[in-house]
Amino acid sequence: MKKNKKNKKQYLKYISNSGSGHFYIFKKRKNYVLSIRKYDPIFKKHYIYKYEK
Repeated sequence: MKKNKKNKKQYLKYISNSGSGHFYIFKKRKNYVLSIRKYDPIFKKHYIYKYEK
């Protein structure tokens, strides 16, 4: 009989370069990027978020 494999989802954490400490978490996809431009609610502006392991 086959064993039931647990589907472990991997997540990516992107941290803001603004220094606010804000971060986004996304599910890992096939083609992910190392940096994204998203809204930082602490400074109320768009900043670049970099991937952190």
